[in-house]
Amino acid sequence: GSKANADIDEAIMARNNVFTQIREQVESEHDRINQRLLKIKWIQRKDAQSRKQAQMQQRQKVVQAQKLRTEREKVEKAKVKESKQTQQAQTQKVMEEQKTYLALNKQWKSVIASQPANRGSNAKAAAPRGHAASQLNQIEKKQQMLVQAIQDAIENKQKTGNVERAQEGMRNLARLNKKRQRKLSQLEKKEFDQLCRATRHYQLDSLRVQVDALNKSNVAPRKKLFKDQNKNNKNAHAQKVEIRDRLHEIKEKHFLKFKQTIDTHQEEKKRQKVQQQQQKQQKQQQQQQKQNKPAKTAKTAKSSASATKQQQPQERPSPSPRQPSSVEQQSSPQPQPLP
Repeated sequence: GSKANADIDEAIMARNNVFTQIREQVESEHDRINQRLLKIKWIQRKDAQSRKQAQMQQRQKVVQAQKLRTEREKVEKAKVKESKQTQQAQTQKVMEEQKTYLALNKQWKSVIASQPANRGSNAKAAAPRGHAASQLNQIEKKQQMLVQAIQDAIENKQKTGNVERAQEGMRNLARLNKKRQRKLSQLEKKEFDQLCRATRHYQLDSLRVQVDALNKSNVAPRKKLFKDQNKNNKNAHAQKVEIRDRLHEIKEKHFLKFKQTIDTHQEEKKRQKVQQQQQKQQKQQQQQQKQNKPAKTAKTAKSSASATKQQQPQERPSPSPRQPSSVEQQSSPQPQPLP
């Protein structure tokens, strides 16, 4: 029986081993299947991500191509616009240069028309010599050089800067014209002053000659007139001296006396003023004394009343309100005449 039990136990153990082996194989198979499924899902996810990235890259390429196309179009449009602007600017510049050249030519013609003619041989002969004439000659030489330079700049207008050079030259020419005109006016003023001075000297000399002729013609009447004038002057001088001496005498006699009377009158006024001030001070002092006197009498009356009460303590009938007491009569101030 023990042998049979042992076989049974062995069979049971074998069966359990088979079961455990089957269970372990199943679990391992399940794990392998799960790993396979996870790997499949991971591969699918990777494929989806790669497809998504490829699509994104494709979209980015399309967007970049679109941007490049738009930028290229913008650059081409800007180039076309810039070329149009440059063409317009060139045409406008050409038109402005043409306008400026026409205006400059017109201005130059007006300047040439208004330009004063240079002095000829007669003018040079009539003009004053010296420093002023040399200055005028220098100004005229500068004007001639400027005119030639401006003419050359206007004729060669194709060169750059000739227009500005011509305009600057015309401004300098205008300044030289003003300077020349000012110098000519100064010369004319100087000549006019010289002429006026010469005419004045001539007229004075002619008047002097006429006066000398008249003085020589009436000698005797002029001597008589001179003597009469001297006599009248002497009489007037003697009268003035007499008046002066008389005034001195009056001053010596009466001025001192008049001064003394004025001094005494002023001293009398000062004395009266001092006396009035003293009287006013005396009146003020009297009024102050009168105001202080009633207060002193009231104090003496009170002291006497207190002394009588101590000596006679008996009661006395109070005086009627209509009849004032002797103390009140003594203390009440008597009316005094006003000062």
